[in-house]
Amino acid sequence: MPKNHAPHHGRRHGPAGLHQTVARVQEMRDLGFPDSDIREVLSHLTKRLPKRSAERGIAVDESDASGTALAERADEATRKALEFLRTSTVLIAGEFRPHLIDELLNERLSVVQAHDPTPHGHQPPHFRDLAGFYPDQFLGVLSLAEIRDMDVTAIVIDAFLDSNDLPLASPLAMIASRIWPKADVVAVLSDHRAPHHVGSLGRDIDHILYWE
Repeated sequence: MPKNHAPHHGRRHGPAGLHQTVARVQEMRDLGFPDSDIREVLSHLTKRLPKRSAERGIAVDESDASGTALAERADEATRKALEFLRTSTVLIAGEFRPHLIDELLNERLSVVQAHDPTPHGHQPPHFRDLAGFYPDQFLGVLSLAEIRDMDVTAIVIDAFLDSNDLPLASPLAMIASRIWPKADVVAVLSDHRAPHHVGSLGRDIDHILYWE
């Protein structure tokens, strides 16, 4: 299991996400976009939230013309998710954007990622890159069997919410959630269904990172 370690890269601006809504709206105003276009963009961003987002404290008032409420509430949800991850044994199950793994590592988290091998049976290229930058924080494995005895308390996944607000996920995420049923699920939500979103996770998401 990797050990906690200071970040190698230094703190940057962080990943894109809903927390940047205010800056995006202001940029549109500076560029002369009419209010109708801004409202359209805000509406699209709001639709990215789970339908049950009000239960998660992310409800947004349509009068929020600057996007402030959307940004602040998404930022708060992400902050709480990171706080949980800092006290957890973290498994990233299946496909997950490498630049977001880098962000988790730069938050001084230690993580294990289980990922299928390449078609030629090799490790995914990002395993080598991340292990090189974070040798004490990142471990990549090609099979959940390699870590079956690990006491996982947080499963991090890339998910897509279907029309019923139920998460679709990769096969490894589906299996991991059954191997470690007591672990909380932390998700980054995709705005489109990708090929690896093959089926229902079989349970709800506990925490959301509103990153892109």
